[in-house]
Amino acid sequence: MHFGDNVREIVSMSCRADLRAARSRTPLPGIDSPEVQRRLAADLERSFGITLSPEDVTHLTTVRAVLQCVRLRRWERDVALQAPTAASAPANAAAVKPLRERLVRYTAPVPALPLPASPTFVARKS
Repeated sequence: MHFGDNVREIVSMSCRADLRAARSRTPLPGIDSPEVQRRLAADLERSFGITLSPEDVTHLTTVRAVLQCVRLRRWERDVALQAPTAASAPANAAAVKPLRERLVRYTAPVPALPLPASPTFVARKS
């Protein structure tokens, strides 16, 4: 099964709704409920071997947000497993923030700027 299909299947089971054919911007039904949030987070963590923070869970409102979060946490896990050991790490490694704190995520999309109804320039004959 494809990654997106796996995530949609887990989301469908957690939200108790058929979201297997859902589009990316489809809102998750019942996600406002703390019970559904906990169930979804636990199912995702168990299925993909990731760890979700409470901040992550609050952002899981659409199918796309879930897909992005799972991809990010899987990537973060893989990078952490490939990280050098403490003996071979540079001396300033202690000063570097953990990977999770260095990433900027879940930025709201920029709203489209309204376009004027008519052009703002005038062509003149000389």
